[in-house]
Amino acid sequence: RSSKNKPDFPNVAQDHDVAVYHDICLIHLCSIESVANLNTRLDKKIKIYNFRPNIIVTNGDVPYSEDCWREIQIGEVKLRWISPCLRCLLPTVDQETGIKDLNQEPWKTLRSYRLKPNSYGIKALFGIYLGQIDDSKIISGTIHVGDSIHVTKQELDFWGKSD
Repeated sequence: RSSKNKPDFPNVAQDHDVAVYHDICLIHLCSIESVANLNTRLDKKIKIYNFRPNIIVTNGDVPYSEDCWREIQIGEVKLRWISPCLRCLLPTVDQETGIKDLNQEPWKTLRSYRLKPNSYGIKALFGIYLGQIDDSKIISGTIHVGDSIHVTKQELDFWGKSD
């Protein structure tokens, strides 16, 4: 059967960004600081793995700074922002027990402070999706654990600009 775009998950990726078994695109990045900030608002702490990123970064002391990144380089790999990650309910499932949180946490808490309703509806934003900068079908280069991240382009007013 053919796949269709869902209104709450628009296809913002280009053809060269998409791969099998990914909702939006190849790379989903979250930061340790953002999860730590979220955990200050939760009774039951959550692990970054609940969000299922394939790149986990540390930004120093600045949570959610990844929201503003538009182009970055990690090791040899140059990446561009595709969209914020619109959160579904899967992070409410404990990854060790498989039991869903009856209070819908952390989804409910994220929705209390991580919404841009005119742009993204009722989905809370947490993490970012990235794709390669060029239009080739292959991401060239290698990313290693411990590589530095160089932010080469930012949109500092992402949260301040009108939807």
